[in-house]
Formats: sequence, structure tokens, C-alpha cells
Amino acid sequence: MSLFNLKSDYTPAGDQPLAIENLVKGLKEEKRFQTLLGATGTGKTFTIANVIQAVQRPTLVIAHNKTLAAQLCSSSATSSPTTPLSISSPTTTTISPKPTFLVPTPL
Repeated sequence: MSLFNLKSDYTPAGDQPLAIENLVKGLKEEKRFQTLLGATGTGKTFTIANVIQAVQRPTLVIAHNKTLAAQLCSSSATSSPTTPLSISSPTTTTISPKPTFLVPTPL
């Protein structure tokens, strides 16, 4: 498995460092459910990318529409060019009000 190596000109700022720390801590404590809230443009995707880099686990990202899924895939390809990525589109579309980011934890 290739390691996720985040490439960015930015560093976590504002509430992001604490959010990253708390999400990583929750994963290490094997919390099954965690939520990252934030308005549009607040850096949720960047925060999650930093969490993925910290834990180095295979990650499933679920988006509420194909456009957002494509944007996330493109963004991930740019921020971690050596990490294999794939995108799949279900035959039926489920609409939810917000994108959901899931980082798998052991059952």
C-alpha cells in the first residue's frame, strides 16, 4: 500500500490543528463515529487530508453528488500525486444534505 503523502503550500490554521488532533485521537481510541462540521470554504477537505496523512489508513470518502466527488478526487490527486485513487459512481444516487467523510475504524 502506498503512503498518503500530502503536498500543500498551506499549513493547518485557525481551528484546523485542534480538529486534526481530536479526529486522530478519536481514531486511535477506535471511536466509530466522528463529525467534522464547517461552513463552505472553511477547509474541511484539507483538515481530513491531514487526518488521513496522520493515520495512514485506507480511506473511503463519500460525497453527496458526482460533481463534488470529482472535485474531491481531483483535489486529492493534486495534493497526493503518488497515492492511488479511484472513483466509482453508483447506479442509483442517494441525496444527502452534506458530504460525509468516513475514515474506517476497526469493528
